[in-house]
Amino acid sequence: MSSQGTVQLWDIHNPQEPAPVGSITSLLGGDTGGNSGFGTVDNPVFGLAFTGQSDMLAISADTTTSLFHSDPAQVAAQLCAYTRVPISPAQWQQDAPDVPYQRPCP
Repeated sequence: MSSQGTVQLWDIHNPQEPAPVGSITSLLGGDTGGNSGFGTVDNPVFGLAFTGQSDMLAISADTTTSLFHSDPAQVAAQLCAYTRVPISPAQWQQDAPDVPYQRPCP
């Protein structure tokens, strides 16, 4: 974990050439609505591990362990199921005016 509270994820299948695959920042001290979040002075991260299925990331901080999906398609499906109403072209234009509209959920 970096000093900015970002966890870098690496593909180490080939230890001679590790490759970065992503990072987790918003969970680690970002805008948490007033909560301390993970990776802060009040709630430091003590451990990270992928579960046996390799699609879940376990993050241990303080006295809790939280599980997060690491498969982008699974996360997208979960978000679409949660929101139920996809973003409209007008909302998209307001929030991402420089990005062409793509319906994010089927």
